[in-house]
Amino acid sequence: MDTRKLLTAWMAAIFATAAASGCASSSRESVPPPGESGAALYQVNCAGCHGVKGLGDGPVAKSMAVPVPDLTRIAVRHDGRFPKEEVARIIDGLSPLAAHGSRQMPVWGYEFFDPRLDDEAAHALANERVNRLVDYLASIQVSR
Repeated sequence: MDTRKLLTAWMAAIFATAAASGCASSSRESVPPPGESGAALYQVNCAGCHGVKGLGDGPVAKSMAVPVPDLTRIAVRHDGRFPKEEVARIIDGLSPLAAHGSRQMPVWGYEFFDPRLDDEAAHALANERVNRLVDYLASIQVSR
């Protein structure tokens, strides 16, 4: 893919996330507080690309180099089993799989890391947020 298109798509995703969160500053400042639900985390951080209902139809999806997946059908694509650990690794950026091509999706494990906390607490909080997102995604799965 042409570098200019990739940069344009990336910037559109950043601006969509900022707009959805009601701020135009860095994504670190827009991270929801620790008690926020997985659904709220999803709406702020994922809906720009994956759509409000997870169908892959967010406002940024059309500008992406690869199709944005329908997140309601993860279990269907895995023979009815929702692969929580695999989904968590994709979200936090630890997955070695090329699930997102050139990694256009932000590495949320890093984005959720709060530098104001000590490393252990920041890591625990990032994991907690990823797990809330995973639980939310598990809750929106369809059977077919």
